[in-house]
Amino acid sequence: MNDFTGLARAAVAVPAIDPAALDAHIRMIHQLAAASGVDGVLVLFGVGENPATGRREGPRVAHFHIGDADGMIEAAKGYSCTPHLNAYAPWAIFRKGMPSGSKGSERDVVAVLALVADQDNDKGQGGTLPLAAPYIVESSPGNFQAVYPLSRALPPAEAKPLSQALAECVGCDHRTKDVGGVWRIPGLLNWPNATKVGRGRSIDPQSVTVAREWGGELIDPGALPVLASRPKREDRTPRREDNTRREQEQSPHADRVVEELLARCGAGLRKLISSGAEPGEDRSAVAFSVICGLLTRGFAPPDIRRLIEAHPSGIGGRYAAGKDLDADIRRGQEKTQTNDAAETPDAWHSPDLSLLGTGRRLAPDFPLDLLGPYWAPWIERRAGGASAPVDYVATSLLACVGAMIANVRWPVAGASWSEPPLLWCGIVGSPSSSKSPAMDAAFDLVRHAEDRMAAGFDQDQRQHETTKQIAKAKRDAWEADIKIALRAGERPPNMPEDAVAPDDPVRPRVRVADFTIEKLGALTAALPRGLLVVRDELAGWLGAFDKYGGGGYDRAFAIEMYGGRSYIVDRVKNPEPLRIRHLSVGVLGGVQPDKLSTIIEGPDDGLASRLLWAWPDSLPEFSLSRIEADDTDARAAFARLADLGMGSDEHGNPEPKRLRLSTEAENLLEDFARDMSKRAHEASGMMSGALGKARGHALRLATVVEHLWWCGVRGASEPTAISAEAVTAAAGLVDGYFIPMAERVFGDASIPVAERAAMTLIRFLKRNGLATFNARDARREVGGPLRDAAAMDAACDALVEAGLIRGRFSRAGSVKGRAAKNYDVNPAIFVAGR
Repeated sequence: MNDFTGLARAAVAVPAIDPAALDAHIRMIHQLAAASGVDGVLVLFGVGENPATGRREGPRVAHFHIGDADGMIEAAKGYSCTPHLNAYAPWAIFRKGMPSGSKGSERDVVAVLALVADQDNDKGQGGTLPLAAPYIVESSPGNFQAVYPLSRALPPAEAKPLSQALAECVGCDHRTKDVGGVWRIPGLLNWPNATKVGRGRSIDPQSVTVAREWGGELIDPGALPVLASRPKREDRTPRREDNTRREQEQSPHADRVVEELLARCGAGLRKLISSGAEPGEDRSAVAFSVICGLLTRGFAPPDIRRLIEAHPSGIGGRYAAGKDLDADIRRGQEKTQTNDAAETPDAWHSPDLSLLGTGRRLAPDFPLDLLGPYWAPWIERRAGGASAPVDYVATSLLACVGAMIANVRWPVAGASWSEPPLLWCGIVGSPSSSKSPAMDAAFDLVRHAEDRMAAGFDQDQRQHETTKQIAKAKRDAWEADIKIALRAGERPPNMPEDAVAPDDPVRPRVRVADFTIEKLGALTAALPRGLLVVRDELAGWLGAFDKYGGGGYDRAFAIEMYGGRSYIVDRVKNPEPLRIRHLSVGVLGGVQPDKLSTIIEGPDDGLASRLLWAWPDSLPEFSLSRIEADDTDARAAFARLADLGMGSDEHGNPEPKRLRLSTEAENLLEDFARDMSKRAHEASGMMSGALGKARGHALRLATVVEHLWWCGVRGASEPTAISAEAVTAAAGLVDGYFIPMAERVFGDASIPVAERAAMTLIRFLKRNGLATFNARDARREVGGPLRDAAAMDAACDALVEAGLIRGRFSRAGSVKGRAAKNYDVNPAIFVAGR
């Protein structure tokens, strides 16, 4: 079975991964990239689908510096933790600065390292290779990816015609033509989707293997034009001939070049190039604007000439009639070279449409399978009953289990690294997103466990009252004896031990909701197993810290609740301080999206980084469950957690029992911690803090998951160690779900102020259908922070850089003074999202 045994819990036969094949493949990509001398990033991509349920896995995307093969290999192994998630890597270098989570497309490619022929025999697209491939990957039995590593990395414009020719020769599908496409990684697994299963593939994943090992041979790109001269497969549709003499003389290769050039133009330019003149249209001005647009997109003059001459019935008609095309190209070069440098070249025709969104990444799917075969279906049933996303129920369940064992079982990694397995979890959603009903599903289990823990408490309380009255009587008698001794001139007697009234007992429980920090301190001293703070609205609780003074004590106490360390509370009304052996308090509550800033924009003290976030997309509609849930087994499972006993120190004081990680589990956690530490150093702001806490979250979650699996199986032996399987599952939860969720939650906070203002402005322009606008007028109409002239200027600058607007500054007539800040709005924004 796979070392990442979280996979083995799926109801399929899972082969082992081949670390050597994975290692060699990734290092080959990095070797080719390093030899190219091109600066950029390499991409790892993950996506998949459970064919039985239709649940989508991913997408997951990671970017790597050239040379960081170790990091990419470990990340690929991490992807393999999730069943049905396929991992891919392009044979290309992508530009730096791509948004986090972006896989990139052909337009983001800066260099192509290899051409690949996708031989899908199961789709009748096997074909015959025109050249022997130095390296061949078998993606599934009988299906191959023939790789032609290049001796010289090619720019996309040069590689594209070759990839198209290769696809035509072999009869491959469109993937071969995509120079930025993603390809299977040998050593990992090929998980089938529903379509492939429908074609007869087994539901079991197949090993991706190496059919022909790479011996270092490289293909000279100069030898590849032979592809264009090979006949196409007979089942290809013949090229449609136009009536002009020029197009009749064009070769198929020239046709493909023109098609490639058109593909780079964008929809707006393509229409202008191919369309005939409109009545009354200034065709000279249109032609010149097209030439300038092509130049700003990086087209070379020969390509512009070829493209225009290929459309004599469109933009080329002016030049077919005798106008000097070369002169217009030279004039366009002069104009574009003197344009305002503040406008990003090519931006208008390739606008950054991401500013039309919210700036947050897509919500990942919760990997329910990692929680085990009993709990995953339970979560789905209870989520259905609450008409809530499974994320809410699953996250609440994890927080509740962590609180049940907060000071009962602690993991130990290495020589002395130990943390309480409590969790702080925030579930984010609108007031109508069913957050509270989802939390109630887990709270019902805790409530029954609390009843079990409190069994016999009423009798204990009656006994306490008896003992209290005895102590009072003893004290009264002692005080009387003192008076008698004093009158007789004798030494007063010492107070008897049983004359001291015992502290009032506290009913055993896990959840606390309405409290002050002082009261919470008293409860943690009296209930050593640990507690769980429950709040419908976390932002209200965290925002109220030190509301009535305290000099930051409330917030400091809250931060200490996470670490499980000893804590002393000095009390004004009692000279004896409260001594808390292990201050361990979990947190679970809801947060409305517009209240997130209350938490994440607070002091930089790490409080927000301690939270694990769940912010799924809201369900599209409410559904009423008509099947009554039977939680008998789930309550019994939590009863087993409640029955776990604490340990004790040499003085008999209650202490958590320590569970060591297995050697394999320690190795896995160490690798994960190194990866997270590296990513934390490369990140900034809130995400740096979240990544820095990731290793601790993984250790805590591993302990929670280990006990979650155990309590869900009747008769199972209590865990005596933390297994490698639990660490693998925990790492998958952190890396595959909670870190992407942190990116989603911290999205607004990580967006620069100017960019956030730019997003507000462009959405206003789109909503109102404005093709042009004046910045001064927009300040009044948009309002808010954009009323400030400097803020509006910064927003406009950001939109110009993104290619979403461009300046059209002018004065009215001969009037002196500053030019009016008028802008054109890119028409692309009105098409986006349709």
